[in-house]
Amino acid sequence: MKHFILLINLLGSMILNAQNYKGKVFTPSNKPIPYANVVLYTLPDSVFIAGTITNGDGNFFLNTEKETHDCFLKISSIGFQTQTVTVSNHIGTIILQKAEKELDEIIVKGVRKVYKMENGILRANIKNSVLGTLGTANDVLSQLPYVIDEEGKFIVLGRGTPIIYVDNRKIESTNELNQLNSNEIKGVEIVLNPGAEYDATTNSVIKVTTYRKKGGGLSGWLYGILKMKRNLNQFKSLSLNYRKGGLDFFFYGNHNRSKTEQNQKDRSTFLYNNEILKVVQDGKLNYQDNYIKLQTGGNYIFDEKHMFGAKYTYKREQNSPVSNIGTQEAFLGEYPYKNSVSKFKESRDGERHHVNTYYDGKIADCAILHFDGDIVVGNNGSNKQTINSNIIGDTLEIVPSISNTDYYLYAGKLWLKKSIFEGEILLGNETSYTRNEQNYKMLNPDFIEVTPNSFDLSKQLNISPFVTFSKRWHNIGMNVGARYEYVKYEYFLNNIKQESQSKTYNRIFPTVLLSYDTPKLSMSINYRNSISRPSYYQLRNSITYNDLFAYESGNPSLKPSKIDNFTFTASYKKIMIDLLYRHISDYILFTVRQFDDKPALLFSPVNHEMDTYSALVSYVPTISFWKPTFVMGISWQNLEYQGVQYNKSMFEYSVKNIFNLPQKFTVIVNLRGTSFGNKDIVEVKPDFRSDFSIRKQFGGKRWTALFGISDIFNTSRERWEMKVPEISVKKWNDMDAHSIYLTIKYNFNAMKKKRYKGESATNEINRL
Repeated sequence: MKHFILLINLLGSMILNAQNYKGKVFTPSNKPIPYANVVLYTLPDSVFIAGTITNGDGNFFLNTEKETHDCFLKISSIGFQTQTVTVSNHIGTIILQKAEKELDEIIVKGVRKVYKMENGILRANIKNSVLGTLGTANDVLSQLPYVIDEEGKFIVLGRGTPIIYVDNRKIESTNELNQLNSNEIKGVEIVLNPGAEYDATTNSVIKVTTYRKKGGGLSGWLYGILKMKRNLNQFKSLSLNYRKGGLDFFFYGNHNRSKTEQNQKDRSTFLYNNEILKVVQDGKLNYQDNYIKLQTGGNYIFDEKHMFGAKYTYKREQNSPVSNIGTQEAFLGEYPYKNSVSKFKESRDGERHHVNTYYDGKIADCAILHFDGDIVVGNNGSNKQTINSNIIGDTLEIVPSISNTDYYLYAGKLWLKKSIFEGEILLGNETSYTRNEQNYKMLNPDFIEVTPNSFDLSKQLNISPFVTFSKRWHNIGMNVGARYEYVKYEYFLNNIKQESQSKTYNRIFPTVLLSYDTPKLSMSINYRNSISRPSYYQLRNSITYNDLFAYESGNPSLKPSKIDNFTFTASYKKIMIDLLYRHISDYILFTVRQFDDKPALLFSPVNHEMDTYSALVSYVPTISFWKPTFVMGISWQNLEYQGVQYNKSMFEYSVKNIFNLPQKFTVIVNLRGTSFGNKDIVEVKPDFRSDFSIRKQFGGKRWTALFGISDIFNTSRERWEMKVPEISVKKWNDMDAHSIYLTIKYNFNAMKKKRYKGESATNEINRL
């Protein structure tokens, strides 16, 4: 904290030694003019001193350490008359008149730079680029550097799953990205170094900005996907929006029905009675998703400065079974031990109610106040049954169990953003309260001693004030912040409070970012302290029965992981570099051990220390009708567990290709793969995947059709080996990733779009 205060004092001394000017640039109709050039010159010889541009609200801040007596400002913007004004510390509002003459019969053709790295943020200009023709926001994100699409779930390389916002509204599912047409997207930002305003568990953020289109009446779209894997999968959705004046009503609904069939091979070896027990399992796993999601709400714009909205979301999952049938052969030493056929089936169901509300308003010329609130109530349950037919002993073993989870969450987030000291300060607070109940019952009395019934109750209160300050001096930028988190966690087992697992945490999470940006070169260094909390499922006390030779448990004693992140990012022309180092205390490691004196393994999470390193480089050229994106990276870790080193590096690569063909066809061919290497205590085997799609818009862009093939050559596999002393577990899974799919989308009155600006008040929802 002392270093933070010292940094603020240094900032103040630098401000006092500088000449600062601020003002606004507006049209005669009192509308802001963004990106207008503001340049400071000397009199009478017009020597350049400094320059800047206006922001989206028409405001500009200009700073120089030179003496500025007898100077003037020149303000210019395309379509407006250039104006000059005499300087003073506060310029006020400058009105630019529209140009009396417009250029005629002049065609200017150029190539707009799509990607730009600035302040440690990768910005993508979607408007008028090939990315704006891809179909949906989902298609756009899948083509960005550093972003990997894992069957609709996005991963930022080196940083895991990102938090995604659309117009400052946090989305609950990537399926929502299919609601947004790519030609409605203005830009996308990939925040590689999130500031203190984000939850301390956030490692990366993707922010999508859309156009503020005008209009009224009813608008909407229909969207459907048919995907043929080993089974037919379907997804269909409807979106409606009615607008009149400042009032919007919207409705969204979707239904997903999918089935995945995977062939698996598992091989385990471990010591039992001083002999090697080898287990060979071959099976077929089937799991289905069958859920509906309904969302409705309203949004009202009082005037240009004040907006309010609320929405209700209901999600229901039912009849979503998971089943597995396979053979198990076990050998103790050289002799057969058990030979059985195992059948496993689990039925899943659950529902969630979620109410979100927000207010967004300008309370002064350069201040914004924003509030988000959440109420979430839900439950989910499962009924499991395993039947083992022992061929050798001719016995039948039935192991049924039931588990249920009930939870609710209340959360609120309030922040104020204001211009100060020619920079910007953000002050806010986030508060959430969570209650999570997990009830497990073993229905076979012969197994109650091994997997006893349990009732887990978790309560958590989180209060997190935060502050950030950002400022620029010509090409130098700075963003500093701090987040304080008070977390009170209480854990009850069978209605008895467990004092050793119940904890209170008080911690400050600082962030510091320094950047240097020019039109060709951009660099930034960042330090951020963050945390990763275990999910409530990982904190459960119950031990669940998987099969004859495998059990799984939670760990109520798990501590949150504390992470020190050090990052360096740079870009030069079309090349971008990202270097990341992390020191992780109490990392949550999924490991395995022999289950007491039984011929079985127990899988569970534990805390451990670890360091990780990664380096990524990307190159994004434009070659006529071909726009490729090349990304290569290497990652490794410094991890020792039970005397074994797990430090093999892993190489990964991706080549994304967009081809603009005649008749407005767009073809995408993506390739990606990884080498072998260590991830936690697992050695991951090499993997390769290729995807193809072709799309076209027609009917005045009302219709979009897309045909694609995922994992063209059916090469993607899950292959790994988990090794600890005297234990080896190998997995082979064909993934069922190879598929052929067709997507159709129809828009009507597409110029109208929702203006809802609410976002989730907390990242705590993801832990549920």
